[in-house]
Amino acid sequence: MEEDRKFDYLATEIASSLDFFFRDECTCCGYPTGWNGKIAVCERYGPGIMETCTNCRQSGWSHGGELHAMFRNSGPPIFQPGRRKRPEVLSLDLFVGPLTGPPRDPTSG
Repeated sequence: MEEDRKFDYLATEIASSLDFFFRDECTCCGYPTGWNGKIAVCERYGPGIMETCTNCRQSGWSHGGELHAMFRNSGPPIFQPGRRKRPEVLSLDLFVGPLTGPPRDPTSG
């Protein structure tokens, strides 16, 4: 019983530190994952967010999908720990702004 309470407390603490604007399932245990605020733009895979599992605390990068258009058009959302879900109406004040990198040389392939 004491272990269950300790687990519930840790799960609540972990979940309150995550932003569920992006939500997925953990590839290790199947529990929900949330965005931990880290972003990266990788030349090979494009924009990515780091997600953390609410159960086993595994973290991993998620690339692709809607992220490409979102980062190009409005940039990443502003990280809000404890946000439970993505707002139904997305306004520009939820986003950082488009991420722009150095111009690419079109002759470099």
